[in-house]
Amino acid sequence: MSKKVLIIFPNEWLAYTPTLLNLVTKLSDSFEIKVLAIDDGRYKSSEICSENFEFLRVQPIVVRLNAFLEKKLGTAKLYPLTKMALLFFAAKSYKGWADEVITIDSAGLWVAQRIFGKCHFMSLELFNDKLFQQCGLTLIESVIIQSQERYDYLFGDRTIKTFLIQNSPPYQADSSIESSVPSERAIFLGNANSRNGAYVCIEALRSIDNLSLTVKGSISNEDKLRIETSYGELLDSGRLSIDDHYIKQDDIIAYLSQYYVGFCFYDLSCTDDMTQFNFISVPSGKLFNYYAAGVPVIGSNLPGLSSVKEFETGILLDCISAEEVLHALNYIDANHQRLRENCFKAAVHFDFNSAVKPFKEYLLSR
Repeated sequence: MSKKVLIIFPNEWLAYTPTLLNLVTKLSDSFEIKVLAIDDGRYKSSEICSENFEFLRVQPIVVRLNAFLEKKLGTAKLYPLTKMALLFFAAKSYKGWADEVITIDSAGLWVAQRIFGKCHFMSLELFNDKLFQQCGLTLIESVIIQSQERYDYLFGDRTIKTFLIQNSPPYQADSSIESSVPSERAIFLGNANSRNGAYVCIEALRSIDNLSLTVKGSISNEDKLRIETSYGELLDSGRLSIDDHYIKQDDIIAYLSQYYVGFCFYDLSCTDDMTQFNFISVPSGKLFNYYAAGVPVIGSNLPGLSSVKEFETGILLDCISAEEVLHALNYIDANHQRLRENCFKAAVHFDFNSAVKPFKEYLLSR
């Protein structure tokens, strides 16, 4: 009989969390998997059709009421408390069923430890917040995290069995990947907001006439309205397009291969003391998807994106401006074939299946 693994994901954007989706795929052939995740209707969770997933529905009235309270009071806890309550009672129903528990980030860890005690911890968003500080580190049986720097930030010199796994896709040579792409096609992949650098990319369009940009991924109604209001002329000209249709993980690499260059910027001025190190050290999932698709990268010069330098897959900018982006585009154009080949080499190096194999073997051996 297969061992049973419960995974607790405390957020609503599971559909845009490829690391966890890839983990479930990789473990499912050897374990019976159940994933508990939040769904508030905003992040296309309905696109995931699998008996492995149990979505806990947050009613729209809770989202609207929390937004109202936040606007009036400056802060509101209704929505996060609702999520925690849903997770707690759902997870409690699996006590006695699960042989292993994998929990994601501080909220998931807090819930899991109060029900199951010991568990495995997967860090995706690196926040050393109050919930994390209330958790017992001695109860963590193993850690999945992206880098030693991020481990040290959370755990210091404490020794816990650790598996370094990047936010990367499984690599396979794909005949559907485009080999010849027009040089004016650029892509921004991911959650389109200020903190993730979406507006830096869009602003650059105004000064670079021969560039078109597709913003692909989730986008809030507020950000969509801002783009439509502030950049209407770029949308009307066709040089800027917004595509928030969900694309499955199996199709993302072929989709990205239609583009000549990919942007990976972060605006640290939109972070605070709690969130800043997460974005300084973040090995962004979009980066590794660009690699697998053979798409050279222009990104922020941050430690988390250092693989761009290490594998020579693009260029990192200290100062992000239209002029610097233009210079970077010229560099990409002059070296595109070499950078593209280096992207594939990086994708092989960061192959998810190879990275997760030791963790899978560890679970099987317990």
